[in-house]
Amino acid sequence: MGQWCQTPVSQMLGHRGLTPLSQQKKLVYLTALCYHITMLMKKHKRVYIHFERRGEVMKNFISKYKHALLTLYTPVYLLCFQYLEQTITTEFTALNSPIDNLIPFIPIFIIPYLLWFVYVAGSAVYFIFNSQRDFIKLMSFLIIGMTAYIIICYIFPNGLYNFRPAELRDDNMINRLVAWLYKTDTSTNVFPSIHVYNSIGVHVAINKSDKIKSRFIKNASFVLCVLICLSTIFLKQHSVYDVIGGIVLMAFMYFMLYILPERNAEAKCEAESQQSITD
Repeated sequence: MGQWCQTPVSQMLGHRGLTPLSQQKKLVYLTALCYHITMLMKKHKRVYIHFERRGEVMKNFISKYKHALLTLYTPVYLLCFQYLEQTITTEFTALNSPIDNLIPFIPIFIIPYLLWFVYVAGSAVYFIFNSQRDFIKLMSFLIIGMTAYIIICYIFPNGLYNFRPAELRDDNMINRLVAWLYKTDTSTNVFPSIHVYNSIGVHVAINKSDKIKSRFIKNASFVLCVLICLSTIFLKQHSVYDVIGGIVLMAFMYFMLYILPERNAEAKCEAESQQSITD
């Protein structure tokens, strides 16, 4: 065993038919190997630290903006809405009103009608990154209202008969957009109007937010909100009853989420003031 350990490596390799290596070359190769191993370890350490830092950043980001998870309600709502659109097609209560016959069809209102999507989504994204309190209140407002809408339409199937224009000329972009809207959104499940409800809810959130100081933004929000509400009847998407239903639902939720908490806060503050005076 001792003789074996004392046998030079070069001779051992030579016995196997390999070219003997000098001690100097072996030292060079060994040094190079150690160097590459060291560099590889450093590289892996840097990669590990990099991913560790990225993981920490991501963890902090998720912790800071975890309230954004409320937006996961959107696909749930869309699935429920799609179910209603596919199941409620002919058997429903017509909500046409005599007043609707006096309201003209104005295709240009397709612009504010479609801006509704940007208005609602853009406001939600702004509040996600700028005001957790306002975002949670806005999403609570939207989620409760849209859930109530789904329940109402399921229990009380509703729609509009022969409400839209019989013919729509395909000679300009505005009319083509209206035609696309009619194709993708039927005249069923219209009460209450979610366009009206959500628009007013977003405007209330913008107007109540301490983060938004600009009067121009608040006034612009009001104008857009009004135009969106008008677009629902000028495009013959909703009847007057649908608009009124959206406003009534909005008023109830506004009282529950804004007026009532403010009154409770004022009452609590007043009670604490009286208690401090008594003490």
